[in-house]
Parts: sequence; C-alpha cells; structure tokens
Amino acid sequence: MKSKLSFSVMFFSIGLLLILFSPAARAGERTRQERPVPMGVSGGNVNNRQLFRGCCSGTLGAVLTTANGLAILSNNHIFGRYFDGSIGEDISQVGIADIGCRTVPADFIAQVSAVVPVDFGGGENVIDAAIAATSPDLVRDDGFILNIGIPSSSVVEPAIGMGVKKSGRTTGLTFGTIAAIGVTVNVQAAQPCGVVDGIARFVNQIRISPGSFLAGGDSGALMVEDADECPRVVGLVFAGSIAAGIANPITPVLEAFGAQLVGCPAGATRQLPIGEFTRNHPKVAAVLEVQKKYRSLIDIPEVIGTGVGLSKDGQPVLEVYLENNRMDLEEFFPKTLDGIAIALVETGPFEMF
Repeated sequence: MKSKLSFSVMFFSIGLLLILFSPAARAGERTRQERPVPMGVSGGNVNNRQLFRGCCSGTLGAVLTTANGLAILSNNHIFGRYFDGSIGEDISQVGIADIGCRTVPADFIAQVSAVVPVDFGGGENVIDAAIAATSPDLVRDDGFILNIGIPSSSVVEPAIGMGVKKSGRTTGLTFGTIAAIGVTVNVQAAQPCGVVDGIARFVNQIRISPGSFLAGGDSGALMVEDADECPRVVGLVFAGSIAAGIANPITPVLEAFGAQLVGCPAGATRQLPIGEFTRNHPKVAAVLEVQKKYRSLIDIPEVIGTGVGLSKDGQPVLEVYLENNRMDLEEFFPKTLDGIAIALVETGPFEMF
C-alpha cells in the first residue's frame, strides 16, 4: 500500500557509490616500497583473483598493536578476499593488481590474522575490517603513512564539517570534509574479484565529500583529521562514488580487534578544535532519534540510506539517500518528521564493485 508523505524538498546529487578496490585503478608511486614499508600504499591478499575476471588490490591502512604483536589494518574485502578468504593467507606489498596479477613471494609482508564478518542476510554491519600479522623488519613500526607522516595513536570523534585527509593507493594524498555522520546505507556486493552477491546494510557510517577524495583502490586507507602533524584518526575508508566517500568510524574497528593504533603518543600535539556537530550535540542527537524512530524509511524501494547532514543554512537535517533524482518522489516524503527537516540526496545505488 502506498503511503503519502507530501512536500517539497532539497535534492543533492552525489553519484554512484562503489566499494573501492578496482583492478583498473593506477597506483603510481605507491606500488612497490622498500622494506620496512609505510602505510597508504598498494597491498592486498595474494589470492584475490577470479579466473577470467582479473585480480584486485587495495590500500594498507594503518599499523596496530595487538595481543599477538604488530598488525596491518585494512578492509575485510581487501585482506579477506571479498569475504571469501581464510586466516593465514598472505598479504603482499605491492598488491597483485599492480603487477599483472602475479604472485611474488618476495612481496609477502603479512598473514591474515583476524577478520570481521559482513552480514548479507539482513543484519546490521558497522565495519568492513581485517588485520594481518606482521613484523617490524617488514613494516614500519612507527605507523608512518606516505605523504601524511606518523599519525596520532589517539582517535577523534567524527563531526559534520570536519576537515579530513587520507593517503591511498590510487589517488594518493587527498583532502575532504565530513558531510554526514550516523549514516545507514544498503551496499550491494558485485565486483570482479568477489563471490558474494547480495546487499549488506551498514550503520553509523561517515560520508565524506568531494568525490575526488578517493577512488577505486583506496579502500583500506586510514582517514585522519586535517592537521599538519600527528593527526588524530577518524575512520577507515571502505566505499565511495564519483562524488562521495564512505568510512567506518575508527573506534569500533579498534575494539573489534582489541587493538591500539601505532603513532605519536596521545597528547603529543595540540588539540585541534573539531566540528561543532558530533553525535553528542543536542541538535544532532535529535536528528538521530528521528532516524531511529523512522528506521523503516530505508525499506522503501527507492531509499537506500539515511544520515545526519547539514542544510544549506548549516543546521542538522535528516538526509534520505535515493537511487534516482525523481521529482515525483516528493509526493511520498514530508519536508519534516517530528519537527526535523528532511533533505533528499541522490546517490545512485551503493555497490561493492
């Protein structure tokens, strides 16, 4: 039964969202590195290939300390072969996508040691993450990231409007702005190296603009605040589009592995002011409550996600992400829900490519 939610709303277009590790992307200077290797460079599972479809690689994101020693952080779909890998598989630097899908034992620098499963059966996911055990003779034990330097060992909560940066395999060092937090989104799995075919729902994600912030092959990159020295860590990049990026918040990533970031000692740099609108800001919290109350919005066929962004006058609004900018959809959405403004954002389908 069609329910009518009448109104007129703002439309934004941010393009098609994709899981970011494309075999066609170019790595440039970020291919093979001298040992011990920095982060922010090409890497991935040496078995991440499919017959007649090619091979895939991504970005080595960060160095962590775990109960078992040093580990490299990236995405499950990078280290875990798109959710089809096994513990103990080798991770190489350079990634095989950058050397014609060849396997070179001298490139092996780590072994997959833990992954967080991704639920494609209707459950909610928070992170797409995996780690691989390594040693200081193979990986820099100070956490150095190419073109960023040594990140902080401390984290900072994402805030709407916060300036961020990342260093990735394909686009290198790029800068962006957090456009939305508390993002819930349906992401489809469909790409050359994977065997999973389905939709995974991710919650409490971060949306970043502009689209040039990242591209295919940047998945697994660490996202930090835009500070010149010892930047605090914000998130882990895992998906994007021609006009936006998506990252997991870093805190649940670290908690999943019982790990700590390797980097500058906490408090070693001045505490930079962060954006006003974090999850705890009263106005953001009010939008999050409405998002929770109307969580069934995402079950409307045209809707693929929701999040907390800013209106044109800089106030928190509930964003509703649509596959297509169809003006007739205005008839089905109110311009407010429980007093909270609604903004329709055209994204195209979110895909793992």
